[in-house]
Amino acid sequence: FRAAITSLPTPPLLVHCPAEAQLRQAWQAALDGEGAPVAACGLLLTDSQDGVRYALGAEGALLKFSKRPSGEVVLTERLDPAQPAAAAKALLYALRAVAQWERLLGLQNRATQIDAGAIDFICSEPVEDGSEYAHPGQTATLESTLQAGEWSEIKAKLKVRNRSGQTLYMALAHFSADFGITVLPTDPLPSSEAWVTLYGDADDDCFRLEEGREHEESVDRFKLILSATPVDGFQLAQPGLSELNRAMGSRKKKARSNDWLTKDLIVRVVPRVDAVGEKAWVSLDGAIKVKGHRRLRAQLNQSSARPSTRAAGEVLPFVDAFERAGLSLPSFGNTRSAGDRSVVELTNIQNAESLREEPLQIEIHQSLGPNEALLSFSFDGEHVLPCGQVTRESDELTVVTLSELPPAAPSDRRSLGSALKLYFFKVYLKNNDVNRLRWVEFKPDGSWAYREDDVAGKVAAAQRVLLLVHGIIGDTEGMAAGVREIGLDQQFDLVLTYDYENLSTPIAETARTLKRQLADAGLRAGDDKHLTLLVHSMGGLVSRWFIEREGGKEVVDHLVMCGTPNFGSPFGKVDDARKLLGLLTGLAANYIPAFIPFTAPVLMLLNRSEKLTPTLTQMNPDSDFIRELNASEDPGIRYSIVAGNVAEYREPTDQLFAKLLTKAGQSFVFDALFALKANDIAVSVDSINRVGHARTQLPTVQTVACHHLNYFVSAAGQQVLKGMAW
Repeated sequence: FRAAITSLPTPPLLVHCPAEAQLRQAWQAALDGEGAPVAACGLLLTDSQDGVRYALGAEGALLKFSKRPSGEVVLTERLDPAQPAAAAKALLYALRAVAQWERLLGLQNRATQIDAGAIDFICSEPVEDGSEYAHPGQTATLESTLQAGEWSEIKAKLKVRNRSGQTLYMALAHFSADFGITVLPTDPLPSSEAWVTLYGDADDDCFRLEEGREHEESVDRFKLILSATPVDGFQLAQPGLSELNRAMGSRKKKARSNDWLTKDLIVRVVPRVDAVGEKAWVSLDGAIKVKGHRRLRAQLNQSSARPSTRAAGEVLPFVDAFERAGLSLPSFGNTRSAGDRSVVELTNIQNAESLREEPLQIEIHQSLGPNEALLSFSFDGEHVLPCGQVTRESDELTVVTLSELPPAAPSDRRSLGSALKLYFFKVYLKNNDVNRLRWVEFKPDGSWAYREDDVAGKVAAAQRVLLLVHGIIGDTEGMAAGVREIGLDQQFDLVLTYDYENLSTPIAETARTLKRQLADAGLRAGDDKHLTLLVHSMGGLVSRWFIEREGGKEVVDHLVMCGTPNFGSPFGKVDDARKLLGLLTGLAANYIPAFIPFTAPVLMLLNRSEKLTPTLTQMNPDSDFIRELNASEDPGIRYSIVAGNVAEYREPTDQLFAKLLTKAGQSFVFDALFALKANDIAVSVDSINRVGHARTQLPTVQTVACHHLNYFVSAAGQQVLKGMAW
């Protein structure tokens, strides 16, 4: 028997449903009930919230169906505790409609023989001189202005051109915000260089902000279906969920072998709230203030990174990645339905060069907890970069200072000058003032967990012990995950981790605390155990001080250091540290977002004060700590050194990685900080490899093609660690 798969079932729409038995059973019963099997609904309930755009839940006497993560309620139904299945069944039509809406919005034919590049589907906007501006890309942003107390309507056209060499049949689908779908047939489209207008020729054809929500952006989604045979869109249409069917609303977006394809277009209408100039601009809720500037001129808008009108798949990937890493979108809007309102857009920027002499300041007025901070990023279409110098002035005020513009981003609006989008995120700074010695439970399913119970008992039962110690950036979580991925845990009877406060506590003090906690756990001189330390960055300085100055040579058998600044680092000078941390934050934002909560606090501290933290001060190559450490006597135990060289870094994303380094200031950072010497971005290879004076047992040194943040997750880093003689 031989066969080939020609089609796959459409993936179901995942809907998060709480694990409460009665509620979950009620929903499942409704989905599996008479005439409504799960397959027909296209839905699947899940306990996981990862990547899920919709949720079912109960609030008081109401059963609600809502969007995630905004929490905006789509529909509610009164809940009778005695008959929960009745309310669940009553909302079933809403779930079906949303599933159909999402499915058709993603409709495409990947196997089409029609040249998609020969079909142009655009939004064009009239220009003052009588010509038209064709918005590039799949998104067009139109700006509505306040005129005599009313928001202006925008005359724009939807146009299509067919250069495929064959006549095609069309249907234009409009997806409304209330999950309605209206599909209208159009005339056949012959192959020609001429443009055909689908919408915009009639006097009352226009785009406008949604009535009653004029201070929020309005989003219209269009899908143009093109086929070699006539298109019947009857079965695709569905009414919206609102009480009044607004499928096409007052906008009147009407349009006139079996191979087919689709072309998508999103038209955003945003309110132009004001302009940057000599007078300051303050948002409606007072949360954002753009201070006046003598020379800079720009149009200004406030929008959302995840607006309530946005569909699944239309959010920039880094937004989801940041939220998974623990960052969140601050809400600056007046209403819950306004979305997060966390994006400030400057368009048509004039005299940007004046920022060098007179930076632009943006004040964010929002209460922050003791371990919270705001960060600002820009996105240029390829990379996310920290933007501006962010300073937390108080618990209520954060200031962003822009002294230059980041690399230009692709613009989806008509603009004569440059443009900038500032994305604000709230980060919860991870608290490392714990000094915790824990053991790691590696589970059969591949997962693992920290355990604090009976550490001494675990040590007593083990012969070969591995201890993980992190650096100034990060914790042991990524290290433990890497150890599991390469199977290193199988070479030891027990894996321990040590997490500690790494900014304010002097390194020697941390080393002495580590010594006490190891001794309490049974790891001390004469313990008859084989102890190996696998350490990262500053964790190597903590470990070396313990071994070479606190008697740890009687306890430790093998020290493996990755990226340790044995002869100091540019982190030891405040200006250099600020540049490095900005670069590392950009690196983390694009490749390892989990590090942002660690790089951010140090960067915020340096932006607020010209003083280094105690541990950063100790990493100055000329510090007393570095000199004293490297004057230590030979401990007589085995050292292994792993030094990353970013110049040799080769990964599938290497081309974009190289561009990132250039954008983030590779020229001045690397030239000034490392004098063109090999480095892992944070520490020079020379500093990593130099360990005191001559040793009877010379350290084993290996150079690896990685950078400071990915020793334990990069393929090259893992290969070196896996092949080491442990």
